[in-house]
Amino acid sequence: MASVNRTTMEVGCPKCETIISASVPRGTTIDATASDSRSQLRGTETECRSCGHELEVYFY
Repeated sequence: MASVNRTTMEVGCPKCETIISASVPRGTTIDATASDSRSQLRGTETECRSCGHELEVYFY
């Protein structure tokens, strides 16, 4: 069961152009005045199911 606080981001594999789905936290707006982790760039890794190419997806 997927977590309510996560969403799926779809990106194309740069090696074989297969669509990859990565699970990321639901977005919030970027707050330049926030001193917590909401304004910091975060990332997740996933692998292409067709060619095995590893992708890194970054988000705020």
